[in-house]
Amino acid sequence: MFPATALRRLPRLLGYLLLGLLACSRKPGAATPPACGQVPCEDGFTATVLVSKTSIPNGLHRVDVTVDGTELSCAFEYPPKTPSSDPILEAECQPGLKLTLAPATTCSPGQRASGAGSGPCERIGEQLAESITVKGTPRAVGVTQSVEGRPVLERFFAPVYEAIHPNGHPNGPGCDRSCRQASASWTLR
Repeated sequence: MFPATALRRLPRLLGYLLLGLLACSRKPGAATPPACGQVPCEDGFTATVLVSKTSIPNGLHRVDVTVDGTELSCAFEYPPKTPSSDPILEAECQPGLKLTLAPATTCSPGQRASGAGSGPCERIGEQLAESITVKGTPRAVGVTQSVEGRPVLERFFAPVYEAIHPNGHPNGPGCDRSCRQASASWTLR
């Protein structure tokens, strides 16, 4: 039998033994894995279409987006059937495509229109911003918008993508792939 003092020290000794085994199992010269953050990261293309609140056509809007030859579409009714004091509208879209319509804003440096960052965002008069977002990094994007079957916008664009974080990796170097974004601004006439 073991003396009582030896039994009390056994858990500590097993812990030291386990630490020693782990230290010995690490390959010489192997880098310590980086400590990574949890910032979401998604590649994408966003087109912002500005339109005056007083000149946006009423009716059923259909937005057809061609992404590297693949057709996607969204639809929304303007004015919305359910009015609100802050008209933020999210269109019905196919997977991989998102469209929102909200008051246009301009933000001070370091501020995003979503409200994150420092400094205030101000509304731009009676302007609305239609935000069309495509997941991934398409090489060619075509957008056609019609209202009640009448074309009101037609644009074709070859996006140029940039890393959206200073080092290209939002959670730290070596933590994940880089996030790349491209954007365009158009006006609905």
